[in-house]
Amino acid sequence: EKELFPWLQKEMNRVCPRLSGLCFNLLFAAIGTAANVGVALRHGPASFLFASSALLVHFVTILLGSLAMTKIIPKVKLSIEELAVASNAAIGGPATAAAFAGSLGTGQNVGGKSKRRGLVLAGTTWGVVGYAIGTSLG
Repeated sequence: EKELFPWLQKEMNRVCPRLSGLCFNLLFAAIGTAANVGVALRHGPASFLFASSALLVHFVTILLGSLAMTKIIPKVKLSIEELAVASNAAIGGPATAAAFAGSLGTGQNVGGKSKRRGLVLAGTTWGVVGYAIGTSLG
């Protein structure tokens, strides 16, 4: 596979991470300036407590589920990357799971295929399945 404009690809690889970081910071700044500080301070502690307890339940479920999976099916070995992408797909949905999986590691090859690409596909697929189940259940 030969690149059409290798110099352009090299420049894009150099500039794009910085540019995307700048865009994310601008997005966070725009969201932050639109926030009502009084409401955030008034409702913040209760929201923090609820989010913390939901994440704790999620973490324990992921931990116990992965331990049970390795006990029930000993041939299944789940890596920390796989668990993290599964967790991200469950909480954030397909878009954040794909972005997170794409940022993991160097994409080492497993059986001739990129592990990172497989994680992106799995995170996206299961995130969409989660949306479908959540939408149908209400």
